[in-house]
Amino acid sequence: MFKITYSRQAIKGMMRLQPAKRQAVIPGINAIAAAPPSARHPNVAGLSASRAYRLRVGDWRVIYEVDRKTRTMHVVVIAPRGRAYR
Repeated sequence: MFKITYSRQAIKGMMRLQPAKRQAVIPGINAIAAAPPSARHPNVAGLSASRAYRLRVGDWRVIYEVDRKTRTMHVVVIAPRGRAYR
């Protein structure tokens, strides 16, 4: 299991989530942290512009980066689909 860290922007995004959606996002993040980068997960895709990955949870997107040396998964953004890639 990788250690999970959150940026300020990700924490703000998490606070904007409705409780029911938050209950879907958190287990998704934990599942990815169990075996990143987990490109085999059906809702994960690599982002072409960087070394980041995208987790899709309904209309929300979780953008994260993985550091294998320190075994850390850093969640950068949690946002609705339209704002996640800006």
